[in-house]
Amino acid sequence: METFKGGASNNTINSNNIILSTLMTYDVTKYEPLGIVRGTNVHGISLFRSIVGNLSSLFGGKNSAVNKKVDDVYNETIQELINSALIMYPGVKMISGIEVTLSEMRNIIICVATGTALTPLKNVENRTTIPNTQESSRQQTRRRRTTQRVPK
Repeated sequence: METFKGGASNNTINSNNIILSTLMTYDVTKYEPLGIVRGTNVHGISLFRSIVGNLSSLFGGKNSAVNKKVDDVYNETIQELINSALIMYPGVKMISGIEVTLSEMRNIIICVATGTALTPLKNVENRTTIPNTQESSRQQTRRRRTTQRVPK
């Protein structure tokens, strides 16, 4: 997966032009949540990598063979997250609140990535206020929670 960092923000744009963000918040006047998406990957560590990993842990030092495998599993899981979002929600343009969990069990690496799929609201440039509906009041509450400052 080829990624491009977007300036000083936490956003990454991938080859599918989907914005990936670890931030849990988003601009409710520009984006609408579609739903939760998940990417999962389970990989076995080969006997060679396992032996090299055991030897390097015995003598101390960096295990580049296992590090490469973990990096590969991580990248494949993020790509699986993107593919899952595109299949479930064809209009997705952003995945927010991405969280990746890596686990190891014997000689198996388990990686799960989750996030919220978002799509741009239609007529964003003409939208100055959110219509008075039950859903929009939830969005306004969410926006107030994320923008209020805590007194010191």
